[in-house]
Amino acid sequence: MREVGDQRAALPAETLRGIAPGLDGDGKLYALPFRPAVWLAYANRAILDAAGQSPPATWDDLLAVARALRGAGGAGVALQGAEGAPAAQSLIELIWAFGGDPLGPDGPAALAAGDFLQRLGPHLDPFSREAEIDRVTRALGGDRIAHAPNWAGVAPDLLQRGGKREIGVGAGPRGPAGFARLVAGLVLTVPASAPHPGLALELARHLWSRPVQEALVGRLGWLPMRADVFDAAPAWQRPVMAAAREALAAARALPPLRDRPALDAILGDAFRRIAFEGADPRQILTAAAPRLRALR
Repeated sequence: MREVGDQRAALPAETLRGIAPGLDGDGKLYALPFRPAVWLAYANRAILDAAGQSPPATWDDLLAVARALRGAGGAGVALQGAEGAPAAQSLIELIWAFGGDPLGPDGPAALAAGDFLQRLGPHLDPFSREAEIDRVTRALGGDRIAHAPNWAGVAPDLLQRGGKREIGVGAGPRGPAGFARLVAGLVLTVPASAPHPGLALELARHLWSRPVQEALVGRLGWLPMRADVFDAAPAWQRPVMAAAREALAAARALPPLRDRPALDAILGDAFRRIAFEGADPRQILTAAAPRLRALR
């Protein structure tokens, strides 16, 4: 890819702060943003109300709600726990919420997150084992689960086209260290062999301009990369945008990694063994730590 550091000054001043760290590699800029993405917390208020529960604001609340719903035998609380990236992201965000480092999960805060996950695991809806973006969307739409994280981009499928207005959206549960979502999204890169790199950069500047960002938000329900266009969202999506803005304000990027699939495999396996098999989190996370540090 072509290094595009000369475009830093061209990025709008309104670019969301959490996006920039995910674009760099070794201090150089290789990607240009135009559509961020984060997980939000989706809660079926009808199911929760019927069980006398409220959408959880903290991880401790989530444990209490998960325990209550699992005991009632109906739709429960799920985390994304499918193999690989979904389970890895669940563990990354939980470790951050406890103040730890997912690339050094043998630290005290990360181990505390692992202990919490071990306590939470038996109360999660069994659906969590297969939960990822598409399955979670269908499960929420079919009242199969009451609460789960999923990408903000599925909100139109659930709330607008699916008519599931009883599903509320929040930024996510907070832990002892607050909360932080893993920022993702779509970016533009310029191949080193591109014959017309100037045209590619012109396209990038077009996509992050305010009129285009407003159109993408208003017509497609996309999250904006600019802080000044959230109000372009249609009325039905204003709560989603408010939650997404809060989540993006606390969003983080992972540092440049040698092998991202390896990270997903290591952390995903750790999440599944702790949450679904009741494995000793300290043993699992301590064993994973040197392998994860080698990926930096």
